[in-house]
Amino acid sequence: MKNREKIIVILLIVAIVGISVISFLLTQSFGGVHTVEDFPAQYISGPLPEDRLLAWNEPLNTDKIYQKKGEVFICRETGKEAEKVEFYRHSPGPGVIGGWSYRYALVCGNYYWILDAADHFGTKIYGPFKFGEGIAKIADYEVHEWGVLVGCNESKKWFLTSRPEVMARVLQPVIYVHAKELEEFNVKVIFNGGRPTQTYPLGNVQGNVLEWKKVKVIKEPESKKLIPKSYVPLEEIIPTLNDVDADELDYNNIKTRFLFYEGELPFENKIEASYDLEQKKVFVKNNSKYTVYDVVVAVGTGSFIHPTRYIAKIGTLAPGMQAEKTLEETSKPDLKKKMVALGFTEKEAEAFAKLWQEPFFEPINISFARLSYRLPRSEIERLIRLEFEPKPKKLLRELWVLVDLKSKDMGSGTGIVRTCSSNADCDWVSTNCCPETAGAHWECINAKLSKLDCPANPVCLQVISPKPEKECKCINGICTMKNG
Repeated sequence: MKNREKIIVILLIVAIVGISVISFLLTQSFGGVHTVEDFPAQYISGPLPEDRLLAWNEPLNTDKIYQKKGEVFICRETGKEAEKVEFYRHSPGPGVIGGWSYRYALVCGNYYWILDAADHFGTKIYGPFKFGEGIAKIADYEVHEWGVLVGCNESKKWFLTSRPEVMARVLQPVIYVHAKELEEFNVKVIFNGGRPTQTYPLGNVQGNVLEWKKVKVIKEPESKKLIPKSYVPLEEIIPTLNDVDADELDYNNIKTRFLFYEGELPFENKIEASYDLEQKKVFVKNNSKYTVYDVVVAVGTGSFIHPTRYIAKIGTLAPGMQAEKTLEETSKPDLKKKMVALGFTEKEAEAFAKLWQEPFFEPINISFARLSYRLPRSEIERLIRLEFEPKPKKLLRELWVLVDLKSKDMGSGTGIVRTCSSNADCDWVSTNCCPETAGAHWECINAKLSKLDCPANPVCLQVISPKPEKECKCINGICTMKNG
C-alpha cells in the first residue's frame, strides 16, 4: 500500500512538472511573458498621453515595430510577432451589434505600444513606452506645432550642394501653447540627425538638441501686437506668426506667442512624381514605408503676361501606391481649411496659409513644378522629437514637405537649383543663355549652385528683354521674385 502511494505521489509530481513545462513552452511560443501587472495602472485604465499618439488608422511604422497586415504586428529586431497583452474588453452583450471597445499592449523587447480600439472610431496607437520609465506629470495645456520640409528630389545629378549629405531644410516649425493652468514649462527639440540652425527666442543649442528652459505663460496678454526684440530670424514673418490666439509667452524677457526653430536634417523624398504638360498628366508613386496625405502637384508655365497654373490633387498615398491624375486649371487647395480640420485654431491656420499658400501652389516664378504632401505623425517623431516638462495633455504636430520638381525637369544638361539658404544665393539668371538684348528668359534661381549647359550659339529672339526690376529673394527656402 505504501509503494502504491509512493507511485501515485511520483505520478502526480511528474504530471505537475509536465504541465508546468508545457505551460512554460506555450507561454514562450505565443509570447505571453508579460501580464497586466507589468504595466503602469494609469495606462491600463486611465487617460493616455496625447503627446505619445502615433497614428489614427495608419500603419504603425517605427524603428522597432511595424504592422505586417491586419492585426499582426512584427518586431523589427527579431522578425517575430509582437507579444499582445490585453488590458480590458467591453462588449454590449449578446445579440447587440457593435458597441465594443478594448485596450491592449504590443510588446517588443523592452518597448511597448498601447492600442485603443472601438466600433466606428478606428484605432489609436500610443508609444513607444519603455519598461521601467516613470510616468511623467501631465499638465492641463495643449501644444500645436506646424512646419515645412523644403528641398529638391533625391538626385545627385542636380541636387548640387557643398554639404556632405543631401540635406533638407526644415523651415518655420512654430510651436503654439494653449494653457488653462500652467505657469512655466521646459521644452527640448531633438533632431534625430541634422541640427537646429536658428531659434526665436534664442534658445540653448547643443549639437542636435535645442532647449528652452523656464518658458513662462502669461495669463493676461499685455498687448495684442508683440514687437520682436533683439535677434530675430526671418524678421518679415514674425508679425504673421504673432497674429494668433495662442497664449503669450515670456522667455528671457522676450514676449512672443510662439517658439520658433529652423534646421537641417537628412531627408530623402520617397514620393516619385513626374508630369507631361502635353497630355496634362501627373504620375506619382509612394516608394516609402509610410502613408502620406494631401498630395498635390502644382505646375506653372507661360509668360509674365499670360501665366498658366495647373493643379493635380492626388490626396492620400499608401506605401507602394501609384496614381495618375489630370493637371487642371482649377482652384488651389485651401490650406487654412485643411489646418483647421486637423485641429489648429482659425488664427493659427490662417498664419500657416498666409505664409505657405503661394509657395505650395502658385509661386511667383513663371515656370515651376511643386510637389507637396503631409507626413504621418510617426514619421515626424522619427525625424524630430519634442520633449516637454510637464507633458502637455495634447500635442498636435503637422509637418509638410515641399519638393521643387523643376530642377529635375529643366532638360538635358541643365542643373537649375532653386532652393536657397539666404538672399545672397539668389539672382536673376537668363536660363536660355540669351542676352537681355536678344530675348533673355529670366528666372529667379540659386545663381551660385545652378549650372547651365549653354550651347556655343544659342538661338535667341531679336527682342529686348531686360532683367526684371523686382527683387529676387530667398523666401521660404526657395528663390522667388518678391512683390512690392
